[in-house]
Amino acid sequence: MKLDRRRLLAGGTGALGSALLAGRTLAGPGGAEIFETLRAAGPRIVAGEDPAARLFDRFAGAWDVDYCTIHDDGTRARTRGQLLAGWVLDGRALQDVWIEFPAAGADRFMGTTLRFYDTGRKTWRVTWISPMAQAVTQLEGGDENGRIVLRAQTPRGRLRWTFSDMTDEDFRWRGELSTDDGATWRLREDHHMQRRLRATA
Repeated sequence: MKLDRRRLLAGGTGALGSALLAGRTLAGPGGAEIFETLRAAGPRIVAGEDPAARLFDRFAGAWDVDYCTIHDDGTRARTRGQLLAGWVLDGRALQDVWIEFPAAGADRFMGTTLRFYDTGRKTWRVTWISPMAQAVTQLEGGDENGRIVLRAQTPRGRLRWTFSDMTDEDFRWRGELSTDDGATWRLREDHHMQRRLRATA
């Protein structure tokens, strides 16, 4: 089934939910209930909770993306795409879908991130999955001087993902890699997001 980009962007609160629900005709009888159960109308807010638990709320909605991948030789590849984010699992987690618009005749690149605030460890725990890239990455982190910084140790080296220059209407996402235990870092991804739609409960 071909998904209509305009339909994905017209859903308000259900930007991510609309994308998921678009799969109902593929799911077979009863399959749509899986996606209805997954998505939530908004975050689950608990009285007296750690303010850090609300760190990612601002990202819910739909975003236009300027993707920039930086190769080993320093050349930059730029593509356009979307980021769709919404609450799931009774509002206890935020999930997003990253989409790069493909060149003619090519498959689009997609991946998804699921994140939640671990109250016991007082940190955000994040899992990125991309079947196309054959990748599963687990990171942890939170606020660092007005930026959101997530870190992971991988077979390739240390990863550092940073959300910065954040306003209600745009932000920057940078992915860096260190192969010398954090002594130096190489910028590998530098993406800019501009809000298309805001999620409302």
